[in-house]
Amino acid sequence: IMSEPTRTVARPPGALFRVVKTLSKSSSNTGVYLCLPRILPSSSEPTMDIDEDLSTRCAPILAAFGKMTGNTRLQQQLGLLEYERLGDVLYQNMQEYRTSLLPQGQIKMLPQLAVVKMSTEKEKVRREVKVIEEIHSMAGEVATLHIGSYVLGSQHTEAPETSYMVLRPIFGPTLEQFSEKSSSGRSGGIPEWLMAHICVGLIEAVEFLHEHGLVHGRIEASNVMLSLYPVYMHHRYRGYPDVQLIDFSDCASAAAIVTALDVRGVLTVMEETMVKQNNAAPSGRSKRDVRGRTREKQVEQNILLAKIRDMTAADYEGDMNMQGLRKSLVGIAEDMRHIGPETMPRDIMRLIHADLTTDGELKCAVRNPLVLKMRSKKQATKAIGDDEPVDVVGV
Repeated sequence: IMSEPTRTVARPPGALFRVVKTLSKSSSNTGVYLCLPRILPSSSEPTMDIDEDLSTRCAPILAAFGKMTGNTRLQQQLGLLEYERLGDVLYQNMQEYRTSLLPQGQIKMLPQLAVVKMSTEKEKVRREVKVIEEIHSMAGEVATLHIGSYVLGSQHTEAPETSYMVLRPIFGPTLEQFSEKSSSGRSGGIPEWLMAHICVGLIEAVEFLHEHGLVHGRIEASNVMLSLYPVYMHHRYRGYPDVQLIDFSDCASAAAIVTALDVRGVLTVMEETMVKQNNAAPSGRSKRDVRGRTREKQVEQNILLAKIRDMTAADYEGDMNMQGLRKSLVGIAEDMRHIGPETMPRDIMRLIHADLTTDGELKCAVRNPLVLKMRSKKQATKAIGDDEPVDVVGV
């Protein structure tokens, strides 16, 4: 019996998108691509146009926060109450944070990027779009504190190769990527206060989803993102990054999936990340907190890890729900977080920022496409369509 050939994920329609790079793994039945629009604007310069109506309505808030000192990250959100385009706020923040490694001209292009997601199963795309739009419809802009996925547009047809969703990119790493970058860097791992913040933020994100009657279904370190760039003005603890959930392809109503699935997911993600960081930390050295005081190596973090392991143990008799998770972990995590710096350190901000692409990839994407005029017709045309090598003469 011959097995059916494995279906490959199509690339985004070339008439609409310029693929900058592929973000997904080649073995996946879902394709995720970082793209620019096929028709590029005549200028990538930020307009920085003021939304007069929004600015007038928010004038008292702008005046009040403008007088505050010491909370730089909160003041850097004020553009959300002034500018017409979110892309202008993003560009302004990247300039102020000095986090991007790209040349100035390429930084201006970043707000034009979008993430295009496709699948060999067209219904999978349709379901995920429906779930994401439902979350944002129910909760409004506050959803962006916890939900990283935001649909800019979508197309659904009978064919998987022409069915896709367009998502707003997050210029930050997944928790998995951040853990790897931190372990390989000079810092020797994620600071305890930031690990605690991630724990609190992840619990709050899952709670938010459950409060709206939904279960994520696949909480993994690759589906948790850190974002420095808010799209909704809100008081964030010391300006620390948002912890957001992405990839809602397995999301369903709480009536269809038990919420304990997400609770176990949170515990597993935090345990694996903390163990990895413990292993990466230099042995035999005490750590210093942000005020320079020597502290015993990872004492508080080990208490948090012990609590997590209590809940994942086979003989755990407590409730496997979000209330139990909050009761067991959040108090400890908030105390750990409180020892952190009053504002985000610059080196940590650089680790939490992600350009998503390189100067070379952007330059390649904006070039005009190569056009081949075929004279020998069928055979060569078929070879190109099948992605086979073709002899090109006279180039």
